[in-house]
Amino acid sequence: MGEETIIKLKKRIKELEKLARSQETEIRELSALSDRDILTELYNRRGFVQEAEKFLKEAGTLRKITEKRLISFKDFSVIFIDLDNFKSFNDNYGFEKGDVIIKETANFIIDAVKNHGTVLDMIGHIGGDDFIVVSNPECAENICLHIIKLFDENISAYYSDEDRARGYIISKDRLGKVQAFPLMSVSIGIVTNEIRNFTHYAQLAELAAEVKAVAKEIPKSSYFKDRRKS
Repeated sequence: MGEETIIKLKKRIKELEKLARSQETEIRELSALSDRDILTELYNRRGFVQEAEKFLKEAGTLRKITEKRLISFKDFSVIFIDLDNFKSFNDNYGFEKGDVIIKETANFIIDAVKNHGTVLDMIGHIGGDDFIVVSNPECAENICLHIIKLFDENISAYYSDEDRARGYIISKDRLGKVQAFPLMSVSIGIVTNEIRNFTHYAQLAELAAEVKAVAKEIPKSSYFKDRRKS
């Protein structure tokens, strides 16, 4: 192969690499503008927040109308779902297998809502390993139990025989320190308007972070429901 041909090939490779980077950027930008997550096809953060804000606005309006009769708008529960030790799995097994876990978790959630929720329920993948569901209080805890059951029954299959047998993987934490991480579990927080009112999504998200933190203190897949009145 002549020198001129090699130069042309190198030039063409650079052009193709530039085109690939451009397409990746375009995909990310289009995804950000969309209201759906490309990986799971569920609502993404943008789409979910938009729908949630509309829902809360309508709920607040109907509350005011019915206030004199002491009847509130249909109660709802928001279920925040987070995977424990997902980062260590992703670091050890790679992003492609990490994406498989995200897709599979989405399927578990969809199945739980299908079996225990209503046709009006909303499901979202709001980024990383975080998911969200809006349902009614009567359905919420059964949805959580179904998600936990499916997750715990299936998740070990995605680990190597060695990691599965010992029950943990060796990986680096966020500070670069090598340590043992348990197999993945799922922590779920439930926030409801049964005993308090919400006017915008940020209130829900702030309370959800507190509730999820309680669930994460439990060393296995679990859910925790906020029952405080204020």
